[in-house]
Amino acid sequence: MKKSALVYSLVWTLCIALFNLVVFITPHEINGVDKFDATFWVGYIFITVAFLCHLVWSIIALQAENRKRVFYNIPLITISYSGLVTMLIFGSIFMAIPTFPEWVGIIVCVFVLVFNLISIAKAAAAIEIISSVDEKTESQTDYIKSLTANIQTLSATSATEEIRKEINSVYEAVRYSDPVSHPSLSKIELQITIEVNALSDAVKNEDAELTKEISKSIIALVEQRNIECRAAK
Repeated sequence: MKKSALVYSLVWTLCIALFNLVVFITPHEINGVDKFDATFWVGYIFITVAFLCHLVWSIIALQAENRKRVFYNIPLITISYSGLVTMLIFGSIFMAIPTFPEWVGIIVCVFVLVFNLISIAKAAAAIEIISSVDEKTESQTDYIKSLTANIQTLSATSATEEIRKEINSVYEAVRYSDPVSHPSLSKIELQITIEVNALSDAVKNEDAELTKEISKSIIALVEQRNIECRAAK
């Protein structure tokens, strides 16, 4: 998400530059009204500070730790850009035309800033909740993913077709087992891990009989784990 933050910073720089260009390049006097009075400078400072606050908050909100958060942060990008453009339009109009009251521009820009900050905060909170749920789900499925990968590796290194057939039966049992783990399954999952380690030794020793015996044991344990997993939900 650093790239999105960088792009946003560049767009913000262009917007603030355009705002200053419009404000200072337009005539300073219209119908005898000079825009560069004390009120103008107060309004200019307030709107510039609003731009800066919007930049800082948006950059913080657009940071992401992984690719999923990049996807989840898309609403934040939309909110940030819409607020930036709105502030540019209203800020430029009310600061560039002397006959327009600067305080209206201040109110509009501050209102847009506050609205966007609230929207960004709400979106960021929702993203955090969704991300934490995803991370929890991912951690709960790590065991089966790792176990499946280990069994698949054993199958690839099997010396004979007989041993490979037994390993594949274990692989299919693990592959189609319930992927979500639970603290109450720690004991049986430890038993499965021990058996898989023993299976690995049997495969390395090319012991077909022992491989067959351990494979049956692992399949039985996986089936028992599925039963306990359903009960834990």
